[in-house]
Amino acid sequence: MAFTNRDRIALYTHLRGFEGDFDRSQAQIRTVTSAWTAAVLGAIGYLTVNLASRSSAAGVDSGNAPAEFLIYLREVICFIGSLGIYAFWYVDQRIYQRLLHSVYAYGLYLEYLNPELPQVRSAVYRANLDITYGLSVFYRVQFWALTLLSWILLFVNTGDVPAGPICYAFALAVVFTIVIGLLDCRARKWRSLDEIVRLLFPDLADRLPKPGEASDAAWLSRVRANPMMPVEPE
Repeated sequence: MAFTNRDRIALYTHLRGFEGDFDRSQAQIRTVTSAWTAAVLGAIGYLTVNLASRSSAAGVDSGNAPAEFLIYLREVICFIGSLGIYAFWYVDQRIYQRLLHSVYAYGLYLEYLNPELPQVRSAVYRANLDITYGLSVFYRVQFWALTLLSWILLFVNTGDVPAGPICYAFALAVVFTIVIGLLDCRARKWRSLDEIVRLLFPDLADRLPKPGEASDAAWLSRVRANPMMPVEPE
């Protein structure tokens, strides 16, 4: 049975409910991620202040064991902190973002097939294009900030630590940085909105706007011609 206009409007409107649910889920994940990063920084600060003071108080007789332990532990905490951010990043971008983009792509396709529908998603897409990489900046900045911090900490409160433990900590930092770099490269290949549109709706993918090309002019013309869009004064 063919859809009536009322059915199309109802379906089109209901899609926004799914998008709102996924938006809220992602917002919660990002809130937890911020709390995780704050907890990691707090742990590093606590270890730096307390273990460094114990190392100073213990003096040479203790063999500087607390300071050596500190330099290893701080590297491990930075690495675990980065892995935790990656886990939240994965859940956000590889699960909820893909679900959101699937619904968004379906709404975009409905607008493409039914020019009489409000061209909201079409206008939003043209204004921002594929924002998948931009959304990942929230995680990528924290991800690499902890890695950079792990290198900075190699030169903090290490005056009484022998060269041997510092070299081992340096080796740990190198290994951690390589792992973080590999994870980041993997994240760059995660499926984006454009790729989801190409997978689900190949006929729409061929007509997505590309600034400066004919497809962009055609897309803008279709959006502006929508009867629900305000008419520009002459």
